[in-house]
This record gives sequence, structure tokens and C-alpha cells, in this order.
Amino acid sequence: MNIILVGFMASGKSTVGKILSKKHNLKFVDTDSLIERKFNKRIKDIFKENGENFFRCAEHNIISSDLKYCTDCIISTGGGMPCFYNNMDCLKKIGWVVYLKCDFETIKQRVKRGTRPLFENEGAAYNLFVQRLKCYEKSHFEIDASKDLSKVVLEIERIMKS
Repeated sequence: MNIILVGFMASGKSTVGKILSKKHNLKFVDTDSLIERKFNKRIKDIFKENGENFFRCAEHNIISSDLKYCTDCIISTGGGMPCFYNNMDCLKKIGWVVYLKCDFETIKQRVKRGTRPLFENEGAAYNLFVQRLKCYEKSHFEIDASKDLSKVVLEIERIMKS
């Protein structure tokens, strides 16, 4: 069974996914990395050169081309992936979707450690965060990812055992 991690940027999807995949000897798939390899461009360059709609179509195509063939994978999605087209429904058909729920203050603190273009305007980032919540809440499971990520891993492992 696949475990698909969704949530806002900096919620820990990639970090938790890599830990789980290594610990359980499962394949780790990062959808943003798949898209970057497919187009030989960074995500921000795809957005800049081709626009958001092109990128969202690429995300949708990744689900039907690459992800539907995954078995026993840990899949980390881009923050917006489940919120466009019928991607959440498609993801739910290929595995257990786990929402790594983080409050906005925690996300802000985590983003300070790196550079995220969407956080150039904090107000716009917050609006996007609020807008995506209803989508994320359609997941099979919800885990508080504002806490230490090792505890998040343990909670996902409980899901994997069930």
C-alpha cells in the first residue's frame, strides 16, 4: 500500500517521506522531483516560463503516468497538487493519503530556514494556506505535523500497520 503525504509547503512531507522510506526500505517518490526531471527545469522556472496551469497539468499527468504504477511507495506531493483538478480523488485511489497538518506560525518558522518564493508576500501565503485547508482535510488521515517530525513518523507507522 502506498502512503501519500499531502500538506502545505514546509509541513515536512519530503523529510518525513525520506525517513519512512529509508526506515522501511520502501521507494520514496517526490512528485516535484519527478516533474523537474521530466522537464529538466526547476519548479520555479516551470512556473515562470510556462505558467501555473501548465505546471498543474504536469502534476495531474504525473499521477496517471508515474504514480498509478507505484506499489509500496512513500509519495510526497507538491503542496498544491491535491487541490487541483480531481487530484485528491486520484491520489486516494492509489494509496492512503495522510495530511501533515501544520499551523501557519510553524510553517513560517520552517520557511525562514530556506527560501520559498510564495513567502515573498506573507499575506498571500497565508491566504493560500487557508484556501488549501478544505482540500487537505479530505485526506484519509490527518496528523499534527507542527510537532517534532520523529513523532509524525511514529504516527504514520501506526497507520502503515493497520
